[in-house]
Amino acid sequence: MKHVWRVGARILTGFFLTAMCAMPQSYTASAKPGAINYLEGSATLNGQPLILDKQQQAPAYLNANETLSTSNGKAEILLTPGVFLRIGDNSAVRMISPGLTDTRVALERGEAMLEPRSTVF
Repeated sequence: MKHVWRVGARILTGFFLTAMCAMPQSYTASAKPGAINYLEGSATLNGQPLILDKQQQAPAYLNANETLSTSNGKAEILLTPGVFLRIGDNSAVRMISPGLTDTRVALERGEAMLEPRSTVF
């Protein structure tokens, strides 16, 4: 009789462990165009000071017709998965279209560097 209880307990434990592993994990937002990934120094988003905090849940986004400006700083923006726009000191960019297939950004002043991720197949 003890053997039956032990086998039953093991089966039940295995069932609960499997069920716990199958439960959905917490939701994480996928990257969308215009996400401001990195900020060094001072920057403004539409004239308002921008502070990126690693503890905040939602990242800052550059939406359509919004302007990201740096004075004494640098910033990195995700344009599409694997494509980053980095702007330097005293620069400003305006997001024209944050779509996945037709992302458009205008450099209003300063310097910017576009970095596509290289893929090797």
